[in-house]
Amino acid sequence: MYYQSKKEYKLEQEHVYHERQIEYLNSLLTNSKFGKEVRLLNYSKYVLDKWYLLKSIIIEKYLGIKGKNYTANLILSIAGFSLIGFFFISVAVSISLGTSTIGSFAGLVSFIAQLGPMLSNVGTNFKNFANHRLKVNDLINFIKETEKPMKENVVNFNEIEPRIIFKNVSFQIGEGMEREILTNINLEINYGESVAIVGENGAGKTSLVNLLLGLYQPTKGSIFLNENNYNKLDINEISNYMGVIFQQPVQYEMSVIDNILLGRKLDTDRLNIVLDKTGVRKIFKNENISEIILGKNFGKLDLSGGEWQKVALARCFYSSKPIYVLDEPTSSLDPISEYEIFDIFREFTKGKTSILISHRLGSVIKADKIIVLKNGEIVETGKHEELIKQNGEYKRLYNLQASWYKEGSVG
Repeated sequence: MYYQSKKEYKLEQEHVYHERQIEYLNSLLTNSKFGKEVRLLNYSKYVLDKWYLLKSIIIEKYLGIKGKNYTANLILSIAGFSLIGFFFISVAVSISLGTSTIGSFAGLVSFIAQLGPMLSNVGTNFKNFANHRLKVNDLINFIKETEKPMKENVVNFNEIEPRIIFKNVSFQIGEGMEREILTNINLEINYGESVAIVGENGAGKTSLVNLLLGLYQPTKGSIFLNENNYNKLDINEISNYMGVIFQQPVQYEMSVIDNILLGRKLDTDRLNIVLDKTGVRKIFKNENISEIILGKNFGKLDLSGGEWQKVALARCFYSSKPIYVLDEPTSSLDPISEYEIFDIFREFTKGKTSILISHRLGSVIKADKIIVLKNGEIVETGKHEELIKQNGEYKRLYNLQASWYKEGSVG
């Protein structure tokens, strides 16, 4: 028994790393900070498959050791039962021959007293092992359970020129004391346009992006992908058209390749393109990217903010989409890293729809259409030159930021 307990303890020590990985995978599906990317990249099945594989390795070995423990206990119980049974038969024969003694009779009584617990122990071993098996089967069945079917596919995925239309869209948050974040938004984003959404903090930029991506539902009004109302679409249908890089992209503690693919089918040619054009390959120089684990929990290599952004860009551009959204990903980067990110974004979005959300107006000057938000409303729309001439909110923000740069360059 000591030997079996020692093996069980050794198994637990060997699987500490796997258990930590399982906890991390759990967090990817349960922690709200990962929620946006889980839904838009639709990688929950990939994470569950990895979770199931790791759990299966642990469970298989655990049940093997438990099975040996229960078998050993069962053998000991049967041996003890057989010994007492032999004694019972001997005493019974002795009594029938009239040669039994008081001591023999007392032994028989003692046997009867021990028989109950002995049988109970045998039954308990069988019951415990069966329970472990049933719990494992329940877990496996739960994981393999078929997901609920998505809404009927109403989007023509052969459509090559998707347009996004907001019609009288308003959005509120809160219960009981609702606060309107966006009011009466009307806009149209045509295929191939480069669109910038700007405004001060709290203007409603992030809420507008979340509505655009299908993560939020409007309180009033409607959003359309071509002729299809968003409320009739599954989020996976919307995300099939859109790639997005968030302000704080998730830093997945996995291999570089897994960070990019996230369960998608490997296309070596496409992977090499995004590794080269996003600059990810340069980060690791001559190292074998497939063997590098990012993050400090499972690997030894952490990246800078700009490097993580490049990995996120590679993840986004690995799947070719007609629409790409860049949600203020450079807010915490230095000017050089910021320039590199925008340059990569422009390279991959040539001829496609690009939507840039930014508070740095210097990065949106060349956009085909600039949408200016203030207090949850669209107050201006146009090109940079047109908005400057209007002498309104955009010009105020632009001049304000220009003065910051001038002040920063003094001395």
